[in-house]
This record gives sequence, C-alpha cells and structure tokens, in this order.
Amino acid sequence: MKTFKLNMNEITQFIKRKSIEISTNRILEIHNNKLVINSDGILYDVFSTDIHFEECNYNDRFKINFIQNLICEHLNLEPHNVIFTSKNKQEYLFDIKFNYKIIWNIIVCEGSTAINNTKFTYDEFKDISSKKTNIGLYRKLGNSAYYFRWYEEI
Repeated sequence: MKTFKLNMNEITQFIKRKSIEISTNRILEIHNNKLVINSDGILYDVFSTDIHFEECNYNDRFKINFIQNLICEHLNLEPHNVIFTSKNKQEYLFDIKFNYKIIWNIIVCEGSTAINNTKFTYDEFKDISSKKTNIGLYRKLGNSAYYFRWYEEI
C-alpha cells in the first residue's frame, strides 16, 4: 500500500473525527482501538508512521516559562501539565491537565490588569490594592505580582 501525508488541517480533522478520507474509497480511521486503513470495508493495519514536529516560536518565551513555573509551584503540578496556549496584550492563557480527560483553563495577568478587569465586572467596585491576595475572581499566584483566575467559556 502506498504512503501519504496529512497536513495540519487534516491531522486536526482526524483527531476530532477519528477518521479521514485519504483517497477515493480509503479512510484512515481508529477501529477497535487500532489505527487502520479502511479500503471498501477491508481493513489494513498501519505498521509504521513518520511524524515531524516543529517547535512553536514565542516572542516572550522567558516570561511564559516564568509564569508556567509559578503555576507549577502554586498548584503543585509538573511543567508538562501546564501548557501555554495563547496571549493577548495583558493576559496569558494556559491549559492545566489534571489527567488526559480533565483539562481546565487558567488566565494569568499582572495585578493592575486584574484590578482593571474587576472594575469592569462589578458595579460596586471598591478600591483594591494589588497587594491583596484576592481581587474579584482573581487569586494571587504565590508571592509574585501575578494573579490568576479559572476560565470558563460562557
């Protein structure tokens, strides 16, 4: 049987659907917990694969690593369980993997951002110092100048 390549979109589709059409009448799929090619109902076991990886390039890698280490220390986690996913101007978003099924999101920002975000959230906002351990939904991240909140899409 011939070899084939999947691009990033195809890999994403395969992960979501657990199958992808690779050619006419041929589907790469997970069948009975095995990776197979289904060719018109005849299954072929996959006996080898090549996967190539490229490191993601982040502009502020030092700061991301610093925040990741703070999260690990504060929540008693290993670095491979704290995965940086995105950043806007003032906030960093991480996935926290408790196991392969349970993944929560956490947003980390500086104290001034936590104060500003809290001002927009509450009508009756009292003047809060960034030295407090709690600012609205935000909690201080260890002894640092950073605060975090658990993130849930509404």
